[in-house]
Amino acid sequence: MRRALEMRDAGICGPGSATRHIVSTPEVIPDPTDPDSATVIAFVAMGGMREGKASFEGYGEYTDLVRKVDGIWYMVKR
Repeated sequence: MRRALEMRDAGICGPGSATRHIVSTPEVIPDPTDPDSATVIAFVAMGGMREGKASFEGYGEYTDLVRKVDGIWYMVKR
């Protein structure tokens, strides 16, 4: 959390920064034992502007667990 706040204070992320997150098409993997649960995987690349030039800030992967309740899918864990 401290690192995130430092990055926000430096203008690398957060409101007013030129940071962008590019997220891939998510892959949905149904739970073979529970039709109301699934794992969702997506990749993310982050870019921004530093000193007026485009910069690559990093990449990562989101792995989310989702569950269907009353016909609506909800994220239960990221």
